[in-house]
Amino acid sequence: MLENLKQKLKEQYDIDQFVFLEDLEHSPSSTLYRTLSPFCRDVFEPNYRFIFFNFSKLQKSTLDHILSIVDYLDISRCFVLIITNQQDTVDYFNSVGKPFGLELVDYTIEHSLPENPVVPMFPNSIMCAHAWSGLHVSPTGVPGLCCDFNGDIADSNNQPYNIQTHSLDEILSSNYVKNIRDIFRKGETPKECKNCTNSEATGGESKRRLTPYKLENIYGNINWESDQVDNQIGFLGGHLGNLCNLKCRICSPVYSSKIAVEVSKYGNTIEEKNKAYQLLQDSNWAKNYQTFWTTLKEYTPQLCNFEILGGEPLMWPENLNFMQYLIDTGQSKHAIFEFITNGTQYPAILDQASEFRRLTITISIDNTGPRFEYERSGANWELVEKNVDRFIANKNKNKSLKIGVCITINIQNVFYLPELVKWINHKKIDHYYYNFLNGPDYLCINDLTPTAKKLVLGKLESAVLLPADRKKLDYIINRLHRSSTSDGSEFCRYMREKDIIRNENFSISHPEIANAMGYVL
Repeated sequence: MLENLKQKLKEQYDIDQFVFLEDLEHSPSSTLYRTLSPFCRDVFEPNYRFIFFNFSKLQKSTLDHILSIVDYLDISRCFVLIITNQQDTVDYFNSVGKPFGLELVDYTIEHSLPENPVVPMFPNSIMCAHAWSGLHVSPTGVPGLCCDFNGDIADSNNQPYNIQTHSLDEILSSNYVKNIRDIFRKGETPKECKNCTNSEATGGESKRRLTPYKLENIYGNINWESDQVDNQIGFLGGHLGNLCNLKCRICSPVYSSKIAVEVSKYGNTIEEKNKAYQLLQDSNWAKNYQTFWTTLKEYTPQLCNFEILGGEPLMWPENLNFMQYLIDTGQSKHAIFEFITNGTQYPAILDQASEFRRLTITISIDNTGPRFEYERSGANWELVEKNVDRFIANKNKNKSLKIGVCITINIQNVFYLPELVKWINHKKIDHYYYNFLNGPDYLCINDLTPTAKKLVLGKLESAVLLPADRKKLDYIINRLHRSSTSDGSEFCRYMREKDIIRNENFSISHPEIANAMGYVL
């Protein structure tokens, strides 16, 4: 009977796949995505159909998963036909807005379930793909799970792993990572992931909520119930060293070789100087460790999603050479690459953006003009603005290229946000987002003086902005209202120390907030 039904359907429609929905309750959680995704396209012919069979009762979690995958793959529901004898299935898919194609029948078709069945775990709003997909690396090679992960992946003796001495497989199959996954499976959030919980609680965007987009070329392939790393190492992010050409006020020797050199020379103690000098040595591993780049090539094409931060990642020939390798081997067509850059570099390889599934350039810009140059010492605003224009011109020719701005909120720039937002809109940049500085405390907006807090709130609350910009700014305003204050002494001490070393003056570039913080050089 089944073969006759299939033949009849093939005479009516163009069909590539028949799917028994019962199988999904006995198969890895990636099964439906892996089954449908090869046949997805931008435009379907009117007569094309995905055929789903269902002849036994399904759990609601399974029905929710089916709906989620169809929508995630952007398959218009009219191209899905569900043939079922289950009234509950019909009722469910009739209740979800724009309906699916549904045919309620009065017969049953016997179907053998998959061999070696497994109990799938379908994802929910708590679970985070980063715990299954790959690693985020610190400048010295110590791995975490993402840039917001508050901890180091460590062995049973609480010694951190290091990407220089341990394989990706070894780290991802460690008991530490397995424990993180188990906590997610229980519907809880690991303590190392509280940054996402806190952001979501206050209405902000969290890293885990962005993963379906950020990791879209690997997200559907994850088997959430499994700890097997085979075919799941898809993501590598982080800082492959600290090489940088700037000395940003919100940065540290860990992430900037320029600051490390400065601290090794002008640090307040011998210990501080020696630590900065050692960072210069320890953060050069990816440049000198060619085995690392060879290993990365061995993990491709399953390793196809990259988020590379700095230092300044566009200064590293190794990063650019690896991109060229992906292009030359044709693997870039399935790869997603993101660089977080300070905007001072524009390497020629970016003109090959169309070779990638998606290439995102996120520029760290916290202010404009002389204030930008002060906050990111060594930068030239005119050059950065010209590079932004080049990025935008490139984006207008290549739909795979996305340009964004990351604004790190701190005491120096919070008063000037309306001007920056207007500049972003004038440039027609794709998107921007706010990143709250979490440390050191004396640079965070929780340490504004009462006078500065009043000044900032007055400016932000009265700013005239577009509705979307207003909504984003209101989030900052709400956070400011809940924040504490300080006497500003630690902030002034730090700024004065850097001003003397660099022959700069915060009061000249940022007079309003400097005065409100009580700053005097």
